[in-house]
Amino acid sequence: MTSPNLRTELLLLALLALLWGSSYLFIKVGVTEIPPITLIALRVLGAAIFLVIVMGVRSERFPRDAKTWRMLLIQAFFNSIGAWTVLAWGQQYVDSGLARVLPSCLSWVLMIWMR
Repeated sequence: MTSPNLRTELLLLALLALLWGSSYLFIKVGVTEIPPITLIALRVLGAAIFLVIVMGVRSERFPRDAKTWRMLLIQAFFNSIGAWTVLAWGQQYVDSGLARVLPSCLSWVLMIWMR
């Protein structure tokens, strides 16, 4: 097994940063025309369609038991739908750069507060 090429790894890291960071800019632009809940619903729908395509290509199956679906729906609400809707709502009032920095600082604030 060969080790990853540093140049490839740095390019992938830059691509990830571009994709991850640009979502805040796109949300800021989007909330000027589309209500936050609609914007995030479209974002989650796009991600769901992508997931179904990837699973189809890989011949994977979705879980069949209700307990797993219940856990996935709870996780989806708190991690995707709820969090991003609150973020999109807040971006109506603050810049996208500040919206990106504040969630990143939350772990530091909690760490200091919990001491």
